[in-house]
Amino acid sequence: MKIDLKGFRKFAFKRKHLLISIVVFVFVFSVIGSYGYQDPGIRKKGRILIDELHSKWEDTIKPMDKEWYGKLSTYSYYNWAEWLNYYYHVDRNINHTLDASLLKNYDILIIKCPTSLFSAEEINAIVDFVKTGGGLYLIGDHTNVFGMNFYLNKISQHFGIIFRYDSTSHLNNGTLSIYHSQKILPHPIIQYTPRFNFLSSCTLKAPITSENVIIGYGLLSCMGTYTTKHYFRPLTSISPDTEQGVFLQVVAVKYGKGRVVAFTDSTCFSNFCIFMDGYPSFNLMTIEYLNRVNFLDFINNMFFGLAIALFVVLIYLFVRYTKRAMAVFLFILVGLTSFSISVPFFSYINKVNYPLPEPHTNFTKICFVEEYSDFSISSRHASLKVSSEKKFNTFFIWLQRMGYVPYVKKNLQEALRNGDAIVIINPVKHFSERDIKAIKDYLKNGGKVVLIDGILNTDSTANELLNNFNMRIGHAYHREYLNSSINSKNVGIARPYLVIYGGNRTLSDKNGFTYVSFVDYGEGRVVAVVDSSMFSNAIMGGAFTVPDASLMRIYNTEFYIFEDIVFGK
Repeated sequence: MKIDLKGFRKFAFKRKHLLISIVVFVFVFSVIGSYGYQDPGIRKKGRILIDELHSKWEDTIKPMDKEWYGKLSTYSYYNWAEWLNYYYHVDRNINHTLDASLLKNYDILIIKCPTSLFSAEEINAIVDFVKTGGGLYLIGDHTNVFGMNFYLNKISQHFGIIFRYDSTSHLNNGTLSIYHSQKILPHPIIQYTPRFNFLSSCTLKAPITSENVIIGYGLLSCMGTYTTKHYFRPLTSISPDTEQGVFLQVVAVKYGKGRVVAFTDSTCFSNFCIFMDGYPSFNLMTIEYLNRVNFLDFINNMFFGLAIALFVVLIYLFVRYTKRAMAVFLFILVGLTSFSISVPFFSYINKVNYPLPEPHTNFTKICFVEEYSDFSISSRHASLKVSSEKKFNTFFIWLQRMGYVPYVKKNLQEALRNGDAIVIINPVKHFSERDIKAIKDYLKNGGKVVLIDGILNTDSTANELLNNFNMRIGHAYHREYLNSSINSKNVGIARPYLVIYGGNRTLSDKNGFTYVSFVDYGEGRVVAVVDSSMFSNAIMGGAFTVPDASLMRIYNTEFYIFEDIVFGK
């Protein structure tokens, strides 16, 4: 093709240029709209039914409380279900067949980790439920563990979705994969979750018309094997059916008047990690997406049809137009302009139509502040090279045993906006005057501040905050006597540890040194605690730990601090 550049020398914007510009602008706008626009639907009442009849895994019924410990206490969905009930209305199905008479009372059906078959009548009822406007949330996991993907596929195949029998990991190093949300037109389900940590998902097959919520990239997909306990194939075992590349990990489908979401990593919503690593916002938006009856879903097809028609017109105009260099120039210029307008436009529309929901019932939120602290709270500790003295997962999770909901917030201002109490552990950042004032204002309005410091935190800035409330943390020395003696004299060494000066002394050791103290300020309260290492995973153990008597005393100390001091009077 020969392009004459001389046309640029004597360019005058004429009617035909305007026509080309309009066609190009609307064409690009329509292409973006066909992909990026999300039908806001008609919002329903938010009545959720979680099916327990067909599931013996990730139980939602038995509470994780201060009495029951061990793997099954934290490897359950109890906290997830209770937390969703603050925003919606959650029931459990324990002994009723999933039929039309039951499902008509609900807007969303959650089928998680099934371990038994659904009858043909139940499957037909579920499909009809979606077709007439219901929302269906299907939750599976890696390698068809416990047969759950097999049972899910009996339902999901009616919507063109297949849960595969594989597991995923990071292609380069075999670690758990991380998804960073796309910057351009993320799906409403993921738009408030910039990062999502997978704990080993399976992958999905779905129709081309489905909505790709999460497409994992740089992944290794290994099919399961029945030769290991949880069907994981050894990482050293690479076989011809091992795949690499991008894989679908979360998908949404509109079917009739209803919607279906398929999720592939059930572990993420367990008690021991549900409030970490992007899982809360993902779950809220999944339910919010499912809690809609399709209303304007034809608009995407309308945009797509318009884009095809305009593409034909563009080809015709390009063939007829003799100055093709000018046509290409207009296409690029106007196309980029249309793209830069349509992408933020549809992103804005989707955020307006799909905001994060507000709870209908108040609950106590405790926010851990990353900005000032030196701790690690993450679902991915197995993949992180962090010492156990800096891991505080168990301390974080045990707040759920008291009925509180903990979150990790990146900065202080976000924590102050969202938390009924904030927790700072091993502070290492210098407190600015602005932030100290913000904390004082927060306390005056009834907020609670818990500052926990430790002897290992040699760069502590705790007193920069505590001095404002007539408290400070200092060093004392504990003399430890050795078993042996020299010349009939007792021999010992002095070990430093932290004590709190000032405030209302609440807990002290046998030497009278205070390790928990508080000061009331306005309507709020500042609580200082030492030593932080006592509440780290190094001492408290992991989330599956069954405590002995001495460890139970430490657990009870945490319970006492929050129930009686932080939120008590």
